[in-house]
Amino acid sequence: MKKIKYTTINKKLKNIIKFIFLFFIFMTPLYFISRNIYFLQLATAKLVFSLLKIFRFRVTLDGVNILIAGKTGFFLGDIAWDCTGWKSIILFISLVMASPKPLRMKVKALIFVPVIYIVNIFRIFFMFVLASENIRYFQIFHQFLWSFGMVAIVFLLWLNWFYPCFYSRLIKKANVKKIG
Repeated sequence: MKKIKYTTINKKLKNIIKFIFLFFIFMTPLYFISRNIYFLQLATAKLVFSLLKIFRFRVTLDGVNILIAGKTGFFLGDIAWDCTGWKSIILFISLVMASPKPLRMKVKALIFVPVIYIVNIFRIFFMFVLASENIRYFQIFHQFLWSFGMVAIVFLLWLNWFYPCFYSRLIKKANVKKIG
């Protein structure tokens, strides 16, 4: 029977605990700093409104409220501060800052912050389109699918940054299994 090296296990456990500790250290202050982001709510509402107009939906904008005409009536959506994607951005920044990478690599990772925001804009756009088509499915998509979907997107972006060429490695492994 092979002996387990406790020093290796202890080192891995120590690294995991350090990562989790640093993650929460970065997450906490960012959470409190981001509480007053009305300007971001307005910007998000204007971007979503503009996208809806480009695709010829009948919409009106009043501050952070968007009214869209649908097949069975009207839907009024409020772009709340939770709709701005700030939690996803904070999650990503905290994951990056807690990662054992050099600072210059962490700064480069910030390129993904606008990507997360843009994905969030399209998430909200999709929700308004869905609400205009069939309001029954709105809550399912809003509460469940997109909440987990944004977290999954953030983790995939982080993995792609943390492990360069993460996706190409997955594809290569899948191709090797198919061939072999």
